[in-house]
Parts: sequence; structure tokens; C-alpha cells
Amino acid sequence: MEQVGRLRLPSAAGFRNKYFSKLRERESVKSFNYVVCFGDESLLTASNDDGEMSLLQVRERSMLQKPFLLKSPWVELWGRRARYLCDRPIHAADPLLGWGLEIEDLVTLIWQPEERRVEYIRGKHFTSQKLRYWVLHAFLPLVFELEGRWRMLHAGAVSVGGSALVFTAPSYGGKSTLTGYFLKRGHRLFSDDALAIEKRDSTYYAIPSYPFHRPYRKVESLGEQAGNFASGPAEIRALYRLERINTGTDIEIEALQGIGKFKALYESAFVDFDFLKRERFAYFSDMARALPVYRLAVPWDRNRLPEVHEAVTAHFEGIEKR
Repeated sequence: MEQVGRLRLPSAAGFRNKYFSKLRERESVKSFNYVVCFGDESLLTASNDDGEMSLLQVRERSMLQKPFLLKSPWVELWGRRARYLCDRPIHAADPLLGWGLEIEDLVTLIWQPEERRVEYIRGKHFTSQKLRYWVLHAFLPLVFELEGRWRMLHAGAVSVGGSALVFTAPSYGGKSTLTGYFLKRGHRLFSDDALAIEKRDSTYYAIPSYPFHRPYRKVESLGEQAGNFASGPAEIRALYRLERINTGTDIEIEALQGIGKFKALYESAFVDFDFLKRERFAYFSDMARALPVYRLAVPWDRNRLPEVHEAVTAHFEGIEKR
């Protein structure tokens, strides 16, 4: 600190650190082992102090430099009409070629693989909040799935001890509610909705997705920021497939076997590309053989969440001791 009369002023270095700290909070998000930056490249590069993470920039452009040769038909995607843009059909696309996703009247997102950069063109209903939602919740999971870097699972995941515990369920099946309760009890968040999975030999790891929890599924909103976000990958030790039961019914945890294990994984795929079905079938078959998968019968009553938490953590800790 520098002192002027009786007034203490921050040094130039102190002011710069404080400025960049605020810039990080406002313009960048730790997501999928990247620092995803929404803003000016030079400032954000200077602000990055996560040496183990690479920067992935999200940058605006006014128009396409060269129109894509192909446009897919419009499809429903997370409540909007969207279409795929590329110079080749999606099943034959080169991972080194850029491609795009046009969300009707909202935004067009373009992936530049060599630069590891997302570019966007505003639509008439564009907002910065919706940009973040579509980049983090939808576009980057699609990028990583198509690249084959990770498999994406529609799942919640939290830490217990040093491992990852995964919840899957149909939409509105209680996954986010249970994940949110675990966060309140001090567990770290890996994913609220889109979980990246990395296979290393015969072991599967949860990759932290993005530090937001969506308890009420507000349309095109990332939800609430989670303060206790996982700092790095962790081994997945078990997966629980949620099943809603009547309020007064007992909580049940039952091991799934054979086709039941496989279906709990395969039916939880984040996105369904026809041309990837064979590859996904083989991946989830191997995963079902390697991981314990359980049916978790959960009473549809928020007042019983403490019981569910106690039952699941006790069961999971028993797995950890094996």
C-alpha cells in the first residue's frame, strides 16, 4: 500500500490484481478443465492464474467469413429449434474442421478446433445470459462428444471423500434436487446436468463440468453458482439410478445387474447421435462391467432428503472400503 497524507491507496500491483480478480468473476468460468473466457483475449490471458488449465475463448464476430456448405434440418433442442452447420455431413466431419450450431433467432455458435475457440453471431433475441447457457450447457458438451474426447452423461455428480458419486434419472426425476441437497451438506459439485466422463484404462473419471446448479430448471438459465465446485477429475466409484416412489415408502438401494446396469448408463446419454450408437454401445457396455450401478428408490418428499443423504453416503462409504 502507498500512503498519501492520511489516505492509504493500493499499489499499482495491488490494483491490477484486484481488477483482474473482478474480471475473472465477471468474464470467465472454470469448465471442463478449461478457463472459458467470455471477453477480450489479452485481458483474460493476463487474468488467468490457473496454470494447469488451458484458456478457451468465446469471441463475438459480426458475420460468417465463409458460409457453411451444409445445413441440417431444424430439430428441437432444449426448447429451441436448432440446426447443424458444416461443410460435411455430421457423421463424416473432420475433427480439424470448424462447424456451427444455429439456435433460431438467438445465436449462432461456431467451433474453431485448431484455435480451441467458440465464436458467436448474435440473433435478434440474443442476451449474454443465454449465450453462457448455450455455450456451457449445450455447445461444449456437443463439441467434446463429437471429438471423442469424453463421453457426456445426463447426470448429477458430487464428491464423497476423494471419489465421485453419480446420479442419473429421467428429466424431472429428482436428480438436481438430490444433487442440490448434497451440495448443501458440503459435498463438491462435478455436474448438475452434463457430466463429462474420461476413461483411463479400466477406470472412469468424472470431469468437473461447470460450477452452476439448476434447482428449478428455469428456461435458458444456468441457475445458481456453486461455491464448492470440484477442482479436478475424480474416480467414479458408483452410479445410482433414481426412481421416484410414494412419500411414505422406505428408501431402497438395490444393485442392478446385466442389462439393467447397461440401460441405466445408455439411457442417460447426454445427446443421441445415430452414427455414434455402435461406439456408445461398446463404451457403456465396458462401463457397466467396470462400475457398480444401483437402483435408488427415493420418496418424493423434500423433508426426507436428510434420510436419503444418510442412506446414500453410508452405502457409498461401504463401497469405498471394499
